[in-house]
Amino acid sequence: MKYTFLTFALLICQCSLSQSQNADAVKAFNEAIASFNVKNYENAIVLYSKAINLDPNYTKAFYNRGNTKLNLKDFNGAITDYEKVINIDPTFAKAYMYKGFAEMKNSNTTQAMASFNKAIELDKSLDGAYLNRGVILQKQEKYDQAIEDFSSVLKIKSDYTALFNKGLCEYKLGKYQEAITSFTEALNINLSKPEIFENR
Repeated sequence: MKYTFLTFALLICQCSLSQSQNADAVKAFNEAIASFNVKNYENAIVLYSKAINLDPNYTKAFYNRGNTKLNLKDFNGAITDYEKVINIDPTFAKAYMYKGFAEMKNSNTTQAMASFNKAIELDKSLDGAYLNRGVILQKQEKYDQAIEDFSSVLKIKSDYTALFNKGLCEYKLGKYQEAITSFTEALNINLSKPEIFENR
């Protein structure tokens, strides 16, 4: 059995709707999104920072800048921006989810779990929060709990990573038929992954 679980992945996206009343801040915000979309992340950060300087409570500018920093693997910087978002708007569920992702990357498992828990408490449709929390539980060998989280992902959408890791957890629990079913369902999504054939 090849027990190498798949790591989490989040689609890092930008908030496109502005909530600032400052026209210059909005202009910088929109220019930052344009830079992000062509993968000019350094310039996007400069422009988001400009928007924030013009409007210090520009929640979506902090959030988007945090997401941009994730692309540059500046996890500490991203966490700082997400914390600012949460300070301004404690109900911003995706800020907790991406904060948890950055904390995972920094190997701060305890804080990441708290962030994912809060994200899920605020928005039960955040499949990325369930997936990443499940990966942490899987690493901790809490396979039953991990399966619950991967199953929650699958209630929201069909997901190769959730199915693959669910199969690995089922295998570890001796639930071989369930594992075969999970691996087969994963194959229905992606036939190009050799590890899925090996594990099945």
